[in-house]
Amino acid sequence: MKLNPEGSQLTYSSYLGGSESDTARGVAADTFGFATYTGTTSSPNLPTVRATQGYGGSDDIFLFKLHSNSNEVVFS
Repeated sequence: MKLNPEGSQLTYSSYLGGSESDTARGVAADTFGFATYTGTTSSPNLPTVRATQGYGGSDDIFLFKLHSNSNEVVFS
């Protein structure tokens, strides 16, 4: 989820995950406000957008990048 700069109002929220175990390991925002999430997954149906590689099996890594003003996935 993303809060406004004052931390007083929700800007957006979303759920990122699949049908199996997904674990976020890190999150960072770039200078444009795009959020990047990394972690591990064992979900064969984890959503992908412009993926460079498909699901390869248990304990894959993932990287999601979300648009700065919405919960739109830029790539995953």
